[in-house]
Amino acid sequence: ETVRGNYRAALSELTFNSKPIITNLTIMAQENQYAASTIVREIEQQIRHNAPDQKLPVLYLIDSICKNVGGPFISHFARNIGSIYLDAYTLTDPQMRRSFERVLQTWKNGMPAGGPVFARHVIEPIERAL
Repeated sequence: ETVRGNYRAALSELTFNSKPIITNLTIMAQENQYAASTIVREIEQQIRHNAPDQKLPVLYLIDSICKNVGGPFISHFARNIGSIYLDAYTLTDPQMRRSFERVLQTWKNGMPAGGPVFARHVIEPIERAL
């Protein structure tokens, strides 16, 4: 519960694209991997409920955690990433959608060794919907 509260408080500051805030939140996730499911739920709630112009920074956070921490976060995010991504995408303007699409492309081979962030069966339904 302490991790949830601390993470939620730090996450509430992510209202614009800020590398220092995203880096801090990524480090917090790394230090609290045992609470991955709780952290993922907080991030999912944030991207679902914040304003359309605040969704892209949260997507960047998801991207950062998956690529830099990985492990349990990838499997937890993979469960809902399709609906989370598409719901956020449909609420954003055309310029922001291009940024969403660039992130999606990096998920195909964006891991340090060049592997996919999410499995093909996770990415393909998003691509079909777009």
